[in-house]
Amino acid sequence: LADASEVPVAERAAWEGELTDELWGECCRHGEVERIGVYAGHGGGGGLGYGRGDGGLHELETRAAVRFQSLEAAAAALDALDGRHFDTRPLRAAFDDGTYAARLDGSEDTERQTRFGFGDAAAAYQDSLRVLRLPAGKGGPR
Repeated sequence: LADASEVPVAERAAWEGELTDELWGECCRHGEVERIGVYAGHGGGGGLGYGRGDGGLHELETRAAVRFQSLEAAAAALDALDGRHFDTRPLRAAFDDGTYAARLDGSEDTERQTRFGFGDAAAAYQDSLRVLRLPAGKGGPR
């Protein structure tokens, strides 16, 4: 994601919170998000990370792990986010090899789920997207 070395240590917690909010807003478009962890200055493993533009990652890039409620949501987010630009840098998205899942808090982030939509609100949104994707002959809009 972003280069953590650009953020003063005293401001890092606020920066990580803002980054988590931005990622949550993007990821919840694809399904229900349970938790996001931001790991500044880490390398290796899957998850989301900024590239240098040459396909590689800086050794001390910031990574984020996103836990979705379903595999389908995770796959949809991965497809949508991989290769996009985030804060002018290319974003790489991949399934975690277990490196970050072990560090990710096991509980759900209920405060962000409430703020960004979860449960009935998120389900209604996802249902509306499914209806829009139906071909005209199968009950979708003509």
